[in-house]
Amino acid sequence: MTNIAKPTEAIPDSNKLVEHFFRHEYGRLVSVLTKRLGMRYIDVAEDCAQIALSQALHHWGRNGIPENPGGWLFRVASRSAIDAIRKQAMEVRAQPELSSLPQSSLFAEGQVQPSDWILEEPGALDDDQLQLLLVCCAPELPVSSCIALALKVMCGFSVSEIAHALLTSESTIQKRITRAKEKLRGDPSMLKIDAAIFDQERIDAALMVLYLLFNEGYLSTHTRMSTRRELCEEAIRLATILSQHPRNDVSSVYALLALMSFHIARLDARTDEAGDVLLLESQDRSKWSWSDIRLGMDWMQRSTSSVQASRYHIEAAISWEHCRAARFEDTDWDRICELYDVLLVRIATPIQWLNRAIAESYRSGPSAALQIIAAIPESEHPVDYPIWHAVLGYLHHRNGDLVVAKQQWTIALGCTHSRAEQELLRRRIASCS
Repeated sequence: MTNIAKPTEAIPDSNKLVEHFFRHEYGRLVSVLTKRLGMRYIDVAEDCAQIALSQALHHWGRNGIPENPGGWLFRVASRSAIDAIRKQAMEVRAQPELSSLPQSSLFAEGQVQPSDWILEEPGALDDDQLQLLLVCCAPELPVSSCIALALKVMCGFSVSEIAHALLTSESTIQKRITRAKEKLRGDPSMLKIDAAIFDQERIDAALMVLYLLFNEGYLSTHTRMSTRRELCEEAIRLATILSQHPRNDVSSVYALLALMSFHIARLDARTDEAGDVLLLESQDRSKWSWSDIRLGMDWMQRSTSSVQASRYHIEAAISWEHCRAARFEDTDWDRICELYDVLLVRIATPIQWLNRAIAESYRSGPSAALQIIAAIPESEHPVDYPIWHAVLGYLHHRNGDLVVAKQQWTIALGCTHSRAEQELLRRRIASCS
């Protein structure tokens, strides 16, 4: 008999579990449904994955969490998909014969029937998810479209979340996703799964998706929390799958895993007991996870198999400099500035210049940092990016210009949706009075 938790005890746990499952299982649900149904039904797969999660939030809160929550979700999603395809076929009459077929025929793929796969353990679906991630990152698509599509389909990001992550507008993101789906639907050869799917272009795009997924967890834009561990862990999980695939031996994957490990080691120290954000200099380093740091060192060692250093190698090296400093005052800012200079040769984005300026402020003072930022063309300033204005406010405050600091922090306050960040900014604004 299936064990069911008492409803009165399950409500808070079920809400938390659905939050976890939304990120952890959403991509798996979409992946297996898309593989069985075909890319033309990818929108159906996304809708049915969300329906399953929505029903879980409702049913689990009332009736308790089932013994096998993953299997429950897959059953609901698959049934919803069958119903949706039947309805589409009957409405448009594009495939009149579809409505008369038994359910198993709708999912036939060779000898695979729905009963064979909707009950299988979620852990057995890793390859399906990896394949869909790489399909979304087809080299025939612009990289920007690949990233937007994968974040939507694989990670369950909303259009607004993707727009924030990529520093662009929601309308631009929606166009990229729509065009990418149309391209994939119209060219079946792009969906072929073979050894060629592990080419460098696909791997690079896939790593950027995982990098952005991790960043959203580490620097969350979510209204209720400043960090979201489940997103970080999901990015690490998917990157680990990619690193373990027998046809893949790319050092950049290992370097990204090193970077993620160094960052997640410091995650618990980024907020205080009230959930307020703590900057690096205020963090209790005894809360850092040395098991994660050692894991990052192992990944970093594996990444040295290639003579080509990716951006992730450099960023991991920067993160390692922070991890190895026993105190904030012991940080080797000369080395960090050197590493940022190397990174900027590859990726000279305004955000990377901003990071370089922060490092310079600790080495040479805020005035030197502000000079670096002043050299960035104003047309390239990410004006809707709260961290940009928050850092400017911080630098001006350290430089003694409280009026400009207050102005910048006020702009940042208007840009962020994170309550933790808002509270930090309000405290900073109050300090300028």
